[in-house]
Amino acid sequence: MNVEDNLIRDLAQYRSQFISDLNYTVELSFHKGSTSYKGIAEIHFKLRDGADEIPIDFIGSEIETIEINGSLFEDYRYESWKIHIPTEQLVKGNNLIRVSYQNQFDTNGVGLHRFMEKETQLEYIFSDLEPFECHKIFPCFDQPDLKAEFRLKVRAPWEWEVASNSPLLSREDLKDRRLHIFQPTRAISTYLFGLVAGDFLVRDQEGFRYPMRILYRAAMEDYIPFEKIFEWTTGAMDHFESYLKVPYPFEKYDQVFLPEYDGGAMENAGLVTFTERYLSRSKPTASEVFELAGTVVHELAHMWFGNLVTMKWWDGLWLNEAFATFFGYEVLGKLESFQEWELYFTQDVKNRAFHQDQASTTHPIVADCADTDTAFANFDPITYEKAAAVLRQLIFRIGEDSFRAGLHEYLLKYSFGVTELSDFLSSMQIHAPMDLHSWSREWLETANLNTVRPEVSEVNGQISSLVLHQSAPTEFPTLREHGTRLALFEEVQVKDRKILRATQVYDVTYSGPSTKVEGLEGVNFPRFLFCNYGDHDYAKSYLDPKSLEELHSIYPMIEESLTRQLIWNSLTSMVLDAQYSPLECMNLGLELVSEEPVDSIAIYILNTVSRCLYQFLPDELYQKECAKVFEHSQEQLKSTDLSYDLKCKWYSILLSSCVEINHFELLSKDLHRGMVGTLHLDRDRRWSATKLLSYARHPEANHWIEVCFSKDPGDLGLKYATEARLALEPDKERALEELLKNKNLSADLCRAHMRAFFHRLQKAECEKLVPKYFENLSSVFGSRDRIFSRDFSEYLFPSSFPKTAARQTHEMLDSNPGLPYLLRRSLRENLDEVERVLRIQKQFFLKL
Repeated sequence: MNVEDNLIRDLAQYRSQFISDLNYTVELSFHKGSTSYKGIAEIHFKLRDGADEIPIDFIGSEIETIEINGSLFEDYRYESWKIHIPTEQLVKGNNLIRVSYQNQFDTNGVGLHRFMEKETQLEYIFSDLEPFECHKIFPCFDQPDLKAEFRLKVRAPWEWEVASNSPLLSREDLKDRRLHIFQPTRAISTYLFGLVAGDFLVRDQEGFRYPMRILYRAAMEDYIPFEKIFEWTTGAMDHFESYLKVPYPFEKYDQVFLPEYDGGAMENAGLVTFTERYLSRSKPTASEVFELAGTVVHELAHMWFGNLVTMKWWDGLWLNEAFATFFGYEVLGKLESFQEWELYFTQDVKNRAFHQDQASTTHPIVADCADTDTAFANFDPITYEKAAAVLRQLIFRIGEDSFRAGLHEYLLKYSFGVTELSDFLSSMQIHAPMDLHSWSREWLETANLNTVRPEVSEVNGQISSLVLHQSAPTEFPTLREHGTRLALFEEVQVKDRKILRATQVYDVTYSGPSTKVEGLEGVNFPRFLFCNYGDHDYAKSYLDPKSLEELHSIYPMIEESLTRQLIWNSLTSMVLDAQYSPLECMNLGLELVSEEPVDSIAIYILNTVSRCLYQFLPDELYQKECAKVFEHSQEQLKSTDLSYDLKCKWYSILLSSCVEINHFELLSKDLHRGMVGTLHLDRDRRWSATKLLSYARHPEANHWIEVCFSKDPGDLGLKYATEARLALEPDKERALEELLKNKNLSADLCRAHMRAFFHRLQKAECEKLVPKYFENLSSVFGSRDRIFSRDFSEYLFPSSFPKTAARQTHEMLDSNPGLPYLLRRSLRENLDEVERVLRIQKQFFLKL
């Protein structure tokens, strides 16, 4: 059932005062082909004196009966998705509430979702319950601090595989189905309850000390790197147990790949679930392999951080996600095949954190969280990426040994319990050589980030002074104490070429508006200076004008790949802050990318080029620059020396710069040849070209849709075909109305529809949709579930009309002070993006 509920923190705190010793016995009954299921939930708990009533969270189709302590209770009140139980029906001490009910499966990827393959009629059922979805499956106290044991029984068709958090205890064949009975779980929160059932195939890992499996659809079997996933999982498991000195806390470890999964992955205790989007149907690039491996390790880290020790309430979500995100990168560096983890950390973690932390909706890492709607919105790069980057800064400040000892203390003391910020700090403080409470006030309890600029003075070829200037935006004025590394680079002759090498490195602590770096007077003036060497700091670091001017000649000489990546991070920040022209950045990227020997950095450069081209150039320049980039991409794709990863990236750049009639003609010819330059057009690349032809309304678009769909008739092909066909639809207003009326589509199919609006190639005809978007926003957020509302707001926001979008967004925010929190936040973040575009265009392109 795709309806929504919201738990207020006050109610959660109220229930925690009176309820303890909680456990659940849940029986679920599934039938093949049915869109509904039956359940019985028994809630066992102790009640303390003083409560007026006990509300139980539940979203269901029908409550059949409620029994309290063995007696039928009919005079219950069921409203606002709560079963209200008067305390006079309960006793002090042990109570048992038994609810039998019926329910509908969800179709938006959360709750208990059901997916059926149309071509095979195979069925797959799975749960996704964070932050507040478990009560869509069975009645419960759906809050993280009321941890409980779960005893689960499932009746399901004989041929179905069924898995949950704990190992299977027994199976019994019934007349029409099979009964699966699971062992009781350890004490876990409701959001960590997990269940999958259906026509899954299973692959076992033999010989490891914990039972380990991968569950998956037959349709995806060829795309799952089973041996690699087991290798990453067992290697990371060994590392965590050794590093943390705390054994893996559960009895087995299943990993499941799922269709129509809303998020990326979920750390259900002992039963991790992943979206199939991590599985590439083409040969995967190195970054795709890293992303999958990092997610595998991230979810495994949660078994300790989040599952063994859980945050008391959602303002402590960072206690789960910071560690999982940091270790999801760092631990891969311990595995032999992922030595470039720091490059990915710098590209992914730092840039996502910087972007979100400068939004108008930024918040402290320890965020005030009044309800679960706020929690849902706070699954963002502040809670994940910024928190992970700040952990890296903490390790740099206190040292690896102190950090590791503090984690061991924390996990042992609070095993199978719940914690908040003070618990973490007290455990770490025992081993830390600095005051962590003042550190927390600066880093965890304030929002936004600082910018650091070096100012260096020279006399007779030597440094006379070097000052680090720190700044903060007016709205978030905190100037923090930072630890960083300052590197001075000199030219060094190596064989037949000169390189730039960090010949002197200084560990520096800076705070306040200006910090003079001592001990540098008389040191030779460097060829290049960088003030976040090694990327331990969390701050934007701008390049000085001299370095920026000479970058085209300096950059190829820099020896260390991480420093080159950090330079591009600095350029990205300067573009976004309107300190550096996106056109100049784009041209510099096209010039330097051929000089970059590391593929992941070269791809980052090309991503920057694409973003500057597509997002920030005004219409007057866009067409001209696209033509230039298209020709450049064509030439690159002809090369036989280019790596596979770079060919894939240049193909993406080619598509994003395809705007002229002759471009589409060339693309159509490439489809007939099955090649673009030296890159083979496999199934997914054919789809990407076909969708682009559809947006351009090329005469062969319909032909290619039918060809592609005939070769790819499954659920993924259906979604690609849906987008392509809707791209050809001339009446976009009617298409939008149909999308809003149709409530039977899965969330995945809704997204396929939404992608077909507001494409830049159809900008003129989509302009009339702009007022329609704003007219429908309030009703969407008022009547549709969180997933549809979020997607509608994101996918259909008319960012290609920045002035109009900014004006109408301001009008909606200013004239509707009572907008729901999720809608207001979404509007503000969308507004941030278009106002950034307008600032950049005003700064650099006003004369055009």
